[in-house]
Amino acid sequence: MRTWQTDMAALLHGDAPAIVDGGANKGRVTQDFLDLFPNARIHAFEPIPDLARKLRKRFADNTNVVVHEAALGARSGEAGLNVLSSRTLSSLMEPTGVYEKYADRPLERTDRINVRTVRLDRAVQEADAVKLDLQGFELEALKGA
Repeated sequence: MRTWQTDMAALLHGDAPAIVDGGANKGRVTQDFLDLFPNARIHAFEPIPDLARKLRKRFADNTNVVVHEAALGARSGEAGLNVLSSRTLSSLMEPTGVYEKYADRPLERTDRINVRTVRLDRAVQEADAVKLDLQGFELEALKGA
């Protein structure tokens, strides 16, 4: 069966690619990248402070993973992050009708926090692959690349 992992393995050459994981959350995809490329240099971006703290703890023994407690955007600075009851869906975008229900349960904004935003081209010198899962903010992140 063909998966994104087999596609990545076929596309990236060498055993130490530079990879960006934008919207790293709890680090599942970061770990998938490490499983594929144990020597990869991974920049994991996660703006929610407690999730970034958990990422740093999870990958504390791997010096090839750099955790950035920041959101990717078109400009560096600060922005309001809408934290939702399903934190995986938190976004710099304002919630719309699509957020009313998720997996047949109500989805509500539980908090709005200020987070640091960074331009990708200022945070990372080079990248062989970029994964973005930014809940609608991908275009803004690409503008900063």
